[in-house]
Amino acid sequence: MTPVCYTWRLQVHSHDININTNQAIYDSVSTANNISIQLDKSVSRSMMISSQQLVGWVRMMGLLFHLVQDQINNQVIPRLQVLHIKEGVLGRFDIQLPQMPQLNTLTTLQIDMNADWDIIHLFTILSACPNLIKLLIKPSLDATSTSPPNINLAPQLSNVTNDQENAIIRGPDAISTMPQLRICSLYNLHFTLPALSAFIQASPELRKLVLARCSLIVRQGQEPALAESISNRPNQGVSIINLVGAYCLDIVSFHLSMTRGGSYGLESQEVVSIVDTFPKLKVFNFAAQEFRPNLFKAFSMGVVNNITTLNILPVGPQTSSTPGIPLRQILCTFVHLIHLRAPTAVYFHEDMDLNGVKEQLRDRMHRLDKRSGQSDPRIPTDDPVKARQYIWVCRGLKTLHMTIDISGSDTGSPVTSLIIFGFLSRMCPLLQELHLKRWDLNLKLHGGLCLLARLQRLERIRIMTNFYSPMDEDALLWIHPGPPPIWHCLLYPLLRHQIVQKLKKHYKGNFSPTGEATTGSKLVERGRELEMDLSKIGYPEDLLEWMDARHLHPKETMRTQPNLDLLWIECAEQGGEDSVEGLKVLVRKTRPFLDFELYKEPMDDFYYTTLQQF
Repeated sequence: MTPVCYTWRLQVHSHDININTNQAIYDSVSTANNISIQLDKSVSRSMMISSQQLVGWVRMMGLLFHLVQDQINNQVIPRLQVLHIKEGVLGRFDIQLPQMPQLNTLTTLQIDMNADWDIIHLFTILSACPNLIKLLIKPSLDATSTSPPNINLAPQLSNVTNDQENAIIRGPDAISTMPQLRICSLYNLHFTLPALSAFIQASPELRKLVLARCSLIVRQGQEPALAESISNRPNQGVSIINLVGAYCLDIVSFHLSMTRGGSYGLESQEVVSIVDTFPKLKVFNFAAQEFRPNLFKAFSMGVVNNITTLNILPVGPQTSSTPGIPLRQILCTFVHLIHLRAPTAVYFHEDMDLNGVKEQLRDRMHRLDKRSGQSDPRIPTDDPVKARQYIWVCRGLKTLHMTIDISGSDTGSPVTSLIIFGFLSRMCPLLQELHLKRWDLNLKLHGGLCLLARLQRLERIRIMTNFYSPMDEDALLWIHPGPPPIWHCLLYPLLRHQIVQKLKKHYKGNFSPTGEATTGSKLVERGRELEMDLSKIGYPEDLLEWMDARHLHPKETMRTQPNLDLLWIECAEQGGEDSVEGLKVLVRKTRPFLDFELYKEPMDDFYYTTLQQF
């Protein structure tokens, strides 16, 4: 079926949605299989939905009902398969959802909303749409944006008693089964265990279940023993996890985050329960706030060897960093890890300095602040056991999102940047997507960003910094798909000399590793075992070697050049608008299909990553 999309605007004037006077809307809706319902610009998105909006919604649903009936009467299979109800449209679940007609052909329903809501409304939705494959009720960027500020965020809760809930979930009109439902993502859900149990039992074919930022509640008239059990916080998550594990036998992706005071997360006991209940789970989804070193111990070696995707994501906006997540231990232990998304988790760049370059330059460099227990002043190079704790074993890693420590006094230092980019270019040869955050990075040519060109399969790069770091044409030459221009090759000796002079300000002649520094290094030996040359990480020779190959042997480097689709440099501090526009023009000429953004406003990890994965 050829996709036909239609945007249906909720208006408050009767003539806009009257079948007899506006046949065009009826015809458009009847031919669409993908409909988005959104507020018309003329409709106020106030905290309380107006009576006119409610009337407008009733008329829209009436039109949809008559359309479905006409198609059934004419023995025509209704085309509607995807329905997306955007933010602000549903402000009164108790009134609006019962108005939805029976939509038996609907396979995907997405409702954009950031307000708390009651699980009772879920059963109304499932009754109207019994053949859903995907159900998403979650925030969108617009739904949680402060501009405009008047999007409806009124809670959609219910005052039903325990007896009334039982009548809904177990009565004659209760849903029996949802045989097609595979993906379900529910944010801000308030639920009781009996109601959640009824939903889970009716959805045995679930493959992905997300219960994010949820709350367990007690109805009026609920049994005292159950209420007392719910008040025991560790039992809350364990009961839910056991319930899902008992009925959803084929689940491959699961996330649970519940209210814990002012934040969201799980107790250690609950995380252990997830590991025990889903031993074959390959995708683990955790809230960044809850994953701590003691939880890392819950992963037995058998579980570790099964994990291919680990998402440790913020479940709320404006989360800058979450220290304490043992990223290094994960990357050095999870052999089969393919996707690691932990954009707010901190990896210390000292743990990337495998050759102790910073230590060698300590007389010329400011000493970085050390946090006890988070990183070693100097990585021991003579201990083979310690060496394995710093070399990543997930050689098939394709996705990497993380923060490089945000403390320190090495503002704009090319030494730190050379360590970071040199390390990444060696550790993950199959990387396709890199999302890197650090408070400050040197993004000029001598900062080593070009070393990422070694990653032949790299497609998407997002780098977020706090401070403006100017770039120039030389810094972007590595993304050029062809060989360097002839004039650039002729001037290369001068460029090389300039880079050497800039680096001399930061290095005391230590441009390459000495034999004494690398001889006997268990880190270098371990790298050779994994077919990696780690001896030059952090040294200028690492950069100069790449530059020489790029300009003196361009045909060889072209064969290994990554084919980038996206390169975003996001920066909280703006500046240099004129030079930015010039660089954008240059990139458009050389890579017209590259999604290139320079110094754009940073995207929030919750909106950009969490809402895509959870």
